[in-house]
Amino acid sequence: MKKILLSAIALCFASIANAQNYGVGSSTTGRTDIFGKTMTTQRNEFGLPIASSTTGRTGTFGNTTTKHYKKRRQSTGTSTTDKTDFFGNITTTYKDSYGNVIGISTTGQTDIFGNSTIEQHSNKLDMNN
Repeated sequence: MKKILLSAIALCFASIANAQNYGVGSSTTGRTDIFGKTMTTQRNEFGLPIASSTTGRTGTFGNTTTKHYKKRRQSTGTSTTDKTDFFGNITTTYKDSYGNVIGISTTGQTDIFGNSTIEQHSNKLDMNN
């Protein structure tokens, strides 16, 4: 019985150690260029680039626009984040490559426990396809 229990524990540790070696990908953000834009590259688990995004500097009205691209710099759309409103909410509007609104998400104010609520108004928010 002791041998079976020790074998089960060893198997659990081996599977945990092995699971940590597999990733789902990474995201690398570069330095801000002379125009105030920041480029982010998303890579798959093999390190190959699969998508990228360019975030511009904050505009006159406090908005920040990010342009999303596929692997070969084909535009998949934009996301524009508004400045924080009077109630502490931040609204992000997602548009496809044709300029049509495909979704809106609102991030609420952080509560005393450090939690914030995100309310999505669409289920088409995958900007990498």
